[in-house]
Amino acid sequence: MAGLTLGGGVGWLTRAHGLSVDSLLSAEVITAAGDLVTASSTENSELFWGLRGGGGNFGIVSTFTFQAHPLPQMVYSGTLVYGRSRWASALRGFEAWSRDAADEVTVVITFITPPAWMEMGEEPLMLLGFAWSDQDFDRAAQVVGELRAAAPPDAESTELTGWTAWQSAVDGLFPKGVRAYWKNTSFDRLDDDVISTIIRHGAEQTWQGTAFDIHLMGGAYGRIAEDETAFPGRSSRFWLNIYGFWDAAGDDAARTAFVRGFAKDMAPFSTGREYVNFMGLEDAGRRTSALDVYGTAKLARLVALKQRFDPEDLFRLNHNVEP
Repeated sequence: MAGLTLGGGVGWLTRAHGLSVDSLLSAEVITAAGDLVTASSTENSELFWGLRGGGGNFGIVSTFTFQAHPLPQMVYSGTLVYGRSRWASALRGFEAWSRDAADEVTVVITFITPPAWMEMGEEPLMLLGFAWSDQDFDRAAQVVGELRAAAPPDAESTELTGWTAWQSAVDGLFPKGVRAYWKNTSFDRLDDDVISTIIRHGAEQTWQGTAFDIHLMGGAYGRIAEDETAFPGRSSRFWLNIYGFWDAAGDDAARTAFVRGFAKDMAPFSTGREYVNFMGLEDAGRRTSALDVYGTAKLARLVALKQRFDPEDLFRLNHNVEP
């Protein structure tokens, strides 16, 4: 939870309640000098700004105080399933529906060749997952019905389920010791050029061991001012996360090449920001990488914070901001 929060915290409640950092009220931080300081909107406010998206660059956060949000006992959630022939029309329909999507619904679209334990066949699929954060299930059914009409699926599973069951439903993809490689980017367009690029790489992914997600942003996340936290790209409509989860070292080159190639092909459509929690190890500790993540103005503020709280770069085993 600590790493999730300090990087930003994208998840199934992003549109309803924002990022994890958007619910952070204060933090106690042990600095490189051994001091214990409190960071909040009224105390060490610049450090508080930097902690919310700047990662573990400024000290050890020993205590987090969050604003809690209510959830119903059971969450209205589900998955719409699309075979390859429906991908283009479904993405077009989803794009139109997404422009007026209710804050209560968070959507993540996954392209994957499902592993055997999912019992969904051996062909690449597009899985549109949704979670509704409110207890007005009648409205949830209406909103999902509008989505279903805009992007008719081949199959679906919609149910009331426990929050932790929904949150952990795909944990099996990432067993301990799995080999991994990740890239990500923010983008605003889901037009024919972008859809064509997405479909091409989705169809190319005929193996088990890589996948990619398209996160619908906006809602509460998008109403936080860009300068309020260190997290970048508040105006972005979508976020793409391309990731691997393979077992054999012999697959390293091919799986890594897929992730890199897809990221390269998406670069022309990017709005120019990255998310540290969706980044691979090779990007850690590179100043050019930090610039890609935060942009010039935010990186300058983060560097000033680093110089103040960790001038010797003790906390560097991360996606590093150099002092």
